[in-house]
Amino acid sequence: MNIQKGETYRNRLLLDFLRAPESIRSSCNNLLPYAQNNKLKHFKCNFENLPIAADYVNKIILRLYPTLEIPYHSRWRHFEVGGVDRLALLRAQNLTVSPEERLKSAIELVIISVLLDAGAGAKWRYKDHLAKQDFSSSEGLALASFNLFMQGVFSSNRKNHCQVDAIGLQK
Repeated sequence: MNIQKGETYRNRLLLDFLRAPESIRSSCNNLLPYAQNNKLKHFKCNFENLPIAADYVNKIILRLYPTLEIPYHSRWRHFEVGGVDRLALLRAQNLTVSPEERLKSAIELVIISVLLDAGAGAKWRYKDHLAKQDFSSSEGLALASFNLFMQGVFSSNRKNHCQVDAIGLQK
């Protein structure tokens, strides 16, 4: 994979654009007429309950983030639960490979982790040895898949165990 500097810059600009509140609002405004006319294929909106839902969300946000500094919700953030920077561990493990291989490894980690996150039920918990805590839900599943990935469970290549390949998955 050969990524040009200009291409990386364009990708960064596109990502910044897609994450910008103005872009999100614009996309939502484009969908609003379809929602108002019940023309969305997978969603039905009950606008009468919107004030109740907005009040509920507002109360939760203010309780959890009183300064309104709200972190992104993503698989990457799941890897940081318990105050452990597990992605730093992945970077340290991949110091001898090229930047392209490090990126590929990180992408494969996220993909396999998300694919394995099918929901484990209300009682399932994962005991993380790094944070010395139990985690449930997506956070626990993320940590379980992260540790499997770091142990090379998804790879058949002993020299590069921080990867996912077909043979490793079949095992």
